[in-house]
Amino acid sequence: MRIPFLPKTLVATGLLTLGCIGLQAGEITPLGKKPRWQKLDPFQGQVTRGEFESALREVYSADSSWKSTIKVDAASATIREMADKEVTYELEFLREGEQTAERNLKFWRAATELPELQPGQPVLSGLKIAIDPGHIGGEWAKMEERCFQLDDGSEIKEGDLTLLTAQILKPMLEALGARVNLVRDSAAPLTTQRPRLLQSRAKLFLVNKGFANPPPTYSSSADKSRFISIQWQAEKLFYRTAEIRSRAEKINLFIKPDIVLCLHFNAEAWGDSDQPKLVEANHLHLLVNGNYSLGELAHDDIRFEMLHRLVSGTHKEELALAMALAPAMAKSTGLPPYVYPGDNARPAGTNPYVFSRNLLANRLYRCPVIYFEPFVMNNKIVAKRLMKGYFTGRTLVEDRLEKSIYREYAEGIIKGLVEYYLKTRNQTETGVGRLQNDRGSKAGRGGQSSNLSRSPQ
Repeated sequence: MRIPFLPKTLVATGLLTLGCIGLQAGEITPLGKKPRWQKLDPFQGQVTRGEFESALREVYSADSSWKSTIKVDAASATIREMADKEVTYELEFLREGEQTAERNLKFWRAATELPELQPGQPVLSGLKIAIDPGHIGGEWAKMEERCFQLDDGSEIKEGDLTLLTAQILKPMLEALGARVNLVRDSAAPLTTQRPRLLQSRAKLFLVNKGFANPPPTYSSSADKSRFISIQWQAEKLFYRTAEIRSRAEKINLFIKPDIVLCLHFNAEAWGDSDQPKLVEANHLHLLVNGNYSLGELAHDDIRFEMLHRLVSGTHKEELALAMALAPAMAKSTGLPPYVYPGDNARPAGTNPYVFSRNLLANRLYRCPVIYFEPFVMNNKIVAKRLMKGYFTGRTLVEDRLEKSIYREYAEGIIKGLVEYYLKTRNQTETGVGRLQNDRGSKAGRGGQSSNLSRSPQ
C-alpha cells in the first residue's frame, strides 16, 4: 500500500490525529490518565505570583488561553481540576522577597545544581542525558508515514536515521563525562500495545465524534475515508500516543535524566512515498515546550501536565539550553531557520531557530527537553548524504566534499552542550574541563562501534 507523507506541520495541528481532534472540555486525551492534583502539593509556596504569571504569559499561553481555567489573585492560583465542573485546586504563591524551603521536588538538575567541576574533569561529568531517537523505524516506518523510497530502491526511514545519529552521539557525550541512556536502542516499539489491540478505542472515538459507521480500513492513499477509518486511527494511537507514553514512563520512572535530547529529521511534503518529490528546501529548528492553545488547556490532563512543568521550573533550563544549542547547530549544519506557517508554534526567546510547541513528549517528559529538527530528508542533496551512512573524513556528494551528515548533526549538539555547561556550571578553577573537552571530542571521533559504518537499512 502506498502511503503519502503528511507534513509534520499538518499532523501537529491535531486536525488529522486522534491526539487532539474534537475533544470536549473536561475530557482526558487518548490513553491519558485522570490527573492527581495532589501531586502539585510539594510545590505549594515555591513560585511567586510574578513568576507564575510570567511563565504563563511568555512560555505556555501567549494568547491568555489559560484564563479560561486558571484564576490568579494576590496569594494563590485557583485552577479547575475539571474544566467542565466547579472543582478547583488552590496553588499558594511564594511571597515576593521570601525564600523557598529546600525540598527535593524533581529528579533533574539544572546546570547550576550539578556538582562543582574539579580540576581535570570533563565538562559534562555527572550530567545524566537521555537520547530519544524519534519515531520507531524498521518495519514500522511506513505505518509512521516517515519513510520514502529512492530511485535505486533504497529507503529512507526517519526512525532508522535518528537511531544511527543517537548511536554516534552517545559515545561522544560519554567521552565528555556524561552518563547517557538511549530511550530505544533498536527499531522496535517500547509500548506493548499494537494497532489491533487499539481498534475498539479507535472505533469508539470515531463513533463519539459523529461517525456512526466508520470504515474498518482504507483501500489506498487516495481513499478519502482514510482519516476516519478505524485502521488509521488505531495506528496513530499505537505509534504516536501509546509509544510516546511508554517512553515517558521509562524516562520519568527509570532513567530520570537531567535533560532529554529528542532527535528528529524534518521533511517537506513528498506525495507518493514510492515516487517521492525531492525538493530544494532545507532548514533547521529546535523546539521547547510551550504555546498551549485554548482547546488543549480545556483537557484536564494537559492542563495538569503544563502546570507541573511550570511549577518545577523546567521551562527556564529548557530555554537556556535551546539558546546555546541553536547557534551551535546552525553553525555545524549551515542551515537557515525554518519558519512555521501556522500558529501551532511560536518563536521562543531571541534566537530565530527556536520555537515553542506543545508536543506529547516535551509535555510528558518531566525534565528539560530539546527537540531537534535539522535537515529536510527529501531535499535532493540531503537524501544522498543520508544514504552515504556514517563515515569518517569527507566524501564527494554532488561535486562537494561533505562530512557524514550524522556526524554533522552530532557535532552541533556536542558544541552547544559544551558551550552551555562551560558557561553555566560551577567550576573550582576557571577553564576546568576545556582540555578534557578537547581530548574527549577526539576520543569520540575514534570510539565508534562497527555497526555505525553502514547505511541505514
